[in-house]
Amino acid sequence: MAYERKYPDSDRFQYCKPHQEGPKTFKVGSVVRATFSDMLPLLLDGTVKEMPMYTLCRVDPTAAGGCVPPETSTEKTDTENTQAGEKAGNNKHSKK
Repeated sequence: MAYERKYPDSDRFQYCKPHQEGPKTFKVGSVVRATFSDMLPLLLDGTVKEMPMYTLCRVDPTAAGGCVPPETSTEKTDTENTQAGEKAGNNKHSKK
């Protein structure tokens, strides 16, 4: 029985088990780009799974919260105030 690809155009794979290749160790959740033929043995034994093409290649981008740590409410307020000030100051070139 041949392996049926879940995402035919994708070149991204996520590790489901820790895996070591030479000096490099891949942690569970890491997403990498590789050719399907290189990853086929790992797909068959359940070490990796296919991911959609748009998945970021990082350590567990699919985990809750994604790749960016959540902003605290004070940081968010500071950012909003800074952006509001910048918008107010960018009216030099407007016609009067």
